[in-house]
Amino acid sequence: EGKNRFSDVAEDAWYHDYVVGATEYGWIQGYPDGSFRPTSNITRSEVTVVVNQMLGRKADREYVREHAETLAGFIDLPEFHWSYFHVMEAANGHSHQWADGEEIWTKHRP
Repeated sequence: EGKNRFSDVAEDAWYHDYVVGATEYGWIQGYPDGSFRPTSNITRSEVTVVVNQMLGRKADREYVREHAETLAGFIDLPEFHWSYFHVMEAANGHSHQWADGEEIWTKHRP
């Protein structure tokens, strides 16, 4: 249950309730223009963001920046890309602690 906030998700679409539910759980946000783009292919970055949000995972940006040289990275994913920290979270095994709802990385596995 919830409100459909996407301009391109019709109420009678078979996926309507799934999209609304995933939005209510905070797993998806859609695009800045208010669309969901249900007929577009999903990208690596978009999948990574959805999975991280479903699992409550969020990269420790400071740790990632300080250890970028020894973390797994991708030549086609610079730090200024919108999904950089989401992908780094998913691509690098690490230990962490929680502090004030934030995941603080304590060690990574190169």
